[in-house]
Amino acid sequence: YFTDTHPDYHRPTDDPHLINYQGQRRVLAHVRRVVEQLDSLSNGSLAFREMPAEEQQQQVILQGVTLGVTPDYGYQGNGMRITGVTAGGPADQAGVQPGDVIIALDGTPTGDIYRYMEVLNTLEEGDTTTVTIQREGNKTTLDIRFCPPSLARISHQEICSSARRSGHIRPEVLSWTLSRVFPLQRR
Repeated sequence: YFTDTHPDYHRPTDDPHLINYQGQRRVLAHVRRVVEQLDSLSNGSLAFREMPAEEQQQQVILQGVTLGVTPDYGYQGNGMRITGVTAGGPADQAGVQPGDVIIALDGTPTGDIYRYMEVLNTLEEGDTTTVTIQREGNKTTLDIRFCPPSLARISHQEICSSARRSGHIRPEVLSWTLSRVFPLQRR
């Protein structure tokens, strides 16, 4: 069961008031009915039947670099819509924003999340390429570099400003966290 993402998904502002308790009760009631029915079956009464290959769900595993984005898993259009961008990550540094739709990566069309991940798996740390996005009806191609930012080269101030621009995390929370984790790099 997937309930999709929302603007506060996996952020400090993702609070209990955003939980769909009525929907949660319905899902749990459904799961209970399924478990009870399965439990009432006698051994061997449920036969395994393999699905035809063309009906099996696609599955791609990310094995290398990442853009640092959160995809909109419910998006049905062409490409992969972004709901979040990790502050300081390759996508953030390239200018990708929540709401953008990635339509090509490394010059290859990305019709959906599976094709996007296939292309992403061909890239390596240090590679420089392009990401083509659709933003508010306009197609834009951005340069992107897959190199994790070195904390030694990024100041506390730069990280906080990137977080403020992206809206992923409240700057005061990030500032506090960075000052505890990297106290010598605060300047």
